[in-house]
Amino acid sequence: MQVVVNEQHIAQRARSARFHTFAGLGFMLGGLVVSFVGIEYIGWAYGSLLAGLFFFNAGARDRLRFARRPREDELVATALRGLDHRYRLVQYLPGVPAQHVLLTPGGVFVFELRHHYGNITATGTRYERRWNWLLMIGALAEGGVGNPARDAERRAAAVRAYLQGKIAAAEASAPPAGEDAAPGDGQRPKSAKADRTGESIDTTDAAGIPVYPVVLFTHPHAQVVAHEPAVPTLVAQELKPWLRKQVPRVRVSATHQRQMYRAFEV
Repeated sequence: MQVVVNEQHIAQRARSARFHTFAGLGFMLGGLVVSFVGIEYIGWAYGSLLAGLFFFNAGARDRLRFARRPREDELVATALRGLDHRYRLVQYLPGVPAQHVLLTPGGVFVFELRHHYGNITATGTRYERRWNWLLMIGALAEGGVGNPARDAERRAAAVRAYLQGKIAAAEASAPPAGEDAAPGDGQRPKSAKADRTGESIDTTDAAGIPVYPVVLFTHPHAQVVAHEPAVPTLVAQELKPWLRKQVPRVRVSATHQRQMYRAFEV
């Protein structure tokens, strides 16, 4: 598998994480000091503490993604290790409206990552994590699980638009070429429901190239129970076997495959 990672972007975000973390600690320490100066400064103390929490949490989220090893991009690459040269993983590519995109002979897979751990239940578009007190400290940095299915669909829609724009621009600037696809190329069964085994995925094509949203929990201690989720929802250990079952179900023409890879060239 080919892996393309924007290391410059990662380095910038890691520096930003360190800056926000130290700024947050500075504001919180300053607020604590001001609180001892006098009661008339209590408003400034509270304001400084709130600013410190804001900066510290922003830095903590970026630390989880860009500074702590293994990073998010490394976790995805590890989960996909062993796929052949026809697969290309592009991460944090400039101009691409999704951070983790896998190009395959069966189309494009757009990953929406979550690093939460524990027991997570996915039903339709609803995601719930079983709560316990041990999760409280980690939740301050991670935030809530939110609605990753909606976020994945939004990113996939943006990638479809990106692909359509790239392909349209390339076709407008290139002389007409014959279609080398065999009859039936680029066709796939339509379905209105997705499940975590990949039996069916609801998506639309971008100029003949299917684009699939996928929710991926990367934490090694995440356990996901999915009941007909709106978007396929997997843990990292399940991703590669799932892809090997899903990709052969779709045949993308050679022409469309070339267009797809050109659209995501660095």
